[in-house]
Amino acid sequence: MRKEMNAFLLIAYLFAIVVSGGCNNMQRQDLSEHDSLQTVASGTASSVDNTNQRADELNTLGNTAGNLTNGGYAAVQGEWAYYSFPYDSLSGLFRMKPDGTDKQKLSNDKAYSINVVGDWIYYINADDNQIYAIGTDGDGKRSVCQDRTYNFSVVGDDIYYTNANYHYSEYVGLPVYTIRTDGTDQKELCSDKVISMNVSSDRIYYINTDDDGKIYSIDFDGDNRRRLSHSFIGWHIAVLGDRIFYSGSNGYMYSISTDGGSEQMVCSDIVSFINGDGEFVYYSTRDGLFRIKPDGTEKHQLSSNERGFGLMQLVGNRIMYFDYDDGLFYSIGIDGADRKLIELD
Repeated sequence: MRKEMNAFLLIAYLFAIVVSGGCNNMQRQDLSEHDSLQTVASGTASSVDNTNQRADELNTLGNTAGNLTNGGYAAVQGEWAYYSFPYDSLSGLFRMKPDGTDKQKLSNDKAYSINVVGDWIYYINADDNQIYAIGTDGDGKRSVCQDRTYNFSVVGDDIYYTNANYHYSEYVGLPVYTIRTDGTDQKELCSDKVISMNVSSDRIYYINTDDDGKIYSIDFDGDNRRRLSHSFIGWHIAVLGDRIFYSGSNGYMYSISTDGGSEQMVCSDIVSFINGDGEFVYYSTRDGLFRIKPDGTEKHQLSSNERGFGLMQLVGNRIMYFDYDDGLFYSIGIDGADRKLIELD
């Protein structure tokens, strides 16, 4: 049964403005019946690998950069997968075992930008765009930060976020702030106008609209600010391993080292959304969903349509994505096999 898409999607996935959308209806299928949600794929955040975790292993980084830059509605820690369905009547934050069993609803909040570290889940509530925390068992919900934000990451006991309590918009760019996960020690790290913030294990990467859309990075204390690119690179970056992938001014996919240097063209497709698992880069265009090696070889089309795909989440050996043709969510294997509808009732 079709349900009207909440305006949340327009806020949470800011970079969707580069995609021809107009999607108004979505459906969901009970993931516990069909998809085995496994650990988040490796390589999507520099020096951090949440793949093949032991059941008792805890995250240091709350989610991968690739998932968070695509909205962050799925994350994994140990033996649990955490995910959200941010819709008006079917919204909520859930968890279940990697084999799809023991599904539990933890909250009715319209959650996105999900991070899981230790005993806590951190997320943005689309009703007010503030950061909240809730126990991994669903208890102890609390407010963490009352600033509005559309983008944040948790690393250990620290949160890094773009602060939307400013007169300029999220499309123009927002300053970067930090706050402890207990809500203390809040401070500004960077006054640049930042979009598409990605957080790795040791640095923060972003597009600086104050400098014509070039890529910058800073340390976690806001120091050692570096310009990594020398030209406008678009509206969306994805830090995957030791390289940053993005669509250039011509729409083609390029990559650059996290240390800077010369850019390398990955493919000449007009790219909308990007994610990756270390071995492959996954991306969408107006023609379909593709994967390609980081060096531009072994390109393979996983699925096709007429209007493109978006909001990609890598969860183990599957990709969850939104199909702009029919306004529905699907899950597909990373090899393009076993495509399944995610129904909403």
